[in-house]
Amino acid sequence: MRKNAEKSCSLEQSFNQLIISDIPERCELIMKIQERYSFRISEILRLNIESLFEDFKILIKLSKTNDFIFIRDIEIYTQLEKFFNLTPTKKLEISYKEYYYFLLKYHPDKIIHVENHSKKVTHSFRYRNIRNIQKVKPHRKLSKPVLHHK
Repeated sequence: MRKNAEKSCSLEQSFNQLIISDIPERCELIMKIQERYSFRISEILRLNIESLFEDFKILIKLSKTNDFIFIRDIEIYTQLEKFFNLTPTKKLEISYKEYYYFLLKYHPDKIIHVENHSKKVTHSFRYRNIRNIQKVKPHRKLSKPVLHHK
């Protein structure tokens, strides 16, 4: 019984931390990147000031292939630059756990699970993007580039 109370308290503390910081704003940005580009959370959390290039380009290192992808998105670039310049490490300074709690608290409607796939909450955006493509043109080869697979 005590362990459940401790877990509940820990979860509540995490939620309270979200409220008193700019973590929600940073998490909204991560969510936006996932919605638009289907990147894995680990790929986004690895971004830093050195990921930003001239002409609003963002270089993202893919996890599974060790390849790199450039995206050009002025809105996302501007927000990333702002957050990177606010921290001494020049990173987003968000943990997977903080992002997970953010999704549960503020966007539970965006969390989906797919049968026979990873149950990771943070994969929901990848699943949603694939589902939308499959509605238009149900072909596996179309899904691979969206997920950054070879």
